[in-house]
Amino acid sequence: MQFKLNPIMLMLGSLAAVVGGWGLFTMMTRIGGAPPFIGIITIAILELFAVGLAIHSVKVARDGDSPFPFNLGITLIAVVAAVVQFAAAVEEGKGVLFGIVMAMAPIAAITLWVVEVRRMFRQQGRAAGTVAQPAATIEPALWLRFFKQAWTAKKFALIDRSLGADDAMKLGIMHTQAKPLKAVTAPVRRDRGIAVEDVLPQLRSLPATTSVPTGETPADAQGEVGPVDRLATGSLNGTPYGRG
Repeated sequence: MQFKLNPIMLMLGSLAAVVGGWGLFTMMTRIGGAPPFIGIITIAILELFAVGLAIHSVKVARDGDSPFPFNLGITLIAVVAAVVQFAAAVEEGKGVLFGIVMAMAPIAAITLWVVEVRRMFRQQGRAAGTVAQPAATIEPALWLRFFKQAWTAKKFALIDRSLGADDAMKLGIMHTQAKPLKAVTAPVRRDRGIAVEDVLPQLRSLPATTSVPTGETPADAQGEVGPVDRLATGSLNGTPYGRG
């Protein structure tokens, strides 16, 4: 798979190198007091080092390997160049705003460079099967309105790269919606081996009481016969007995 870099990258890199060279040369000669040839040598070292790293990152990306180490070195050089340009502009009396504009040149160039080379690496890796396919993209409106569902959807999209955005969002909604409450069931007791619903289990702990009608003794209420008075009057086989 052939992949060509954007020609704009070459132009932007060249302009960033010129601007960065001005800041570095000013810092080394006018501020640092070094001879001009020392400033030129310093510029050549940094610029050639950055170009060498860029060439290696492109070769590595075309092979399908990660260009991260080379891009990291280029980024560090760009940060140093930005700081030097800002300091040189401020020391020369150009003002803070001028220094910020000058410092943005290498940052912009390296940002586009890293993104471009990273894209090349991922396309080559996906074609060779060494890089995973891109995960489903969740729209910003869903992130703002349904953050919890979108977060869960993105998690499933990262796990399963074959999921589309709609399927991932449906899974996010399903796994974040409130679960229905379980129905409260009364405890079950056993009565002669048969499961009987214990509607009021607290009543089983109360002592058993029996109401007694007025004028009756508890023994009469239970159907028991009280003690017999042997001295009471009565008849036995037609013959009176007892108290007379």
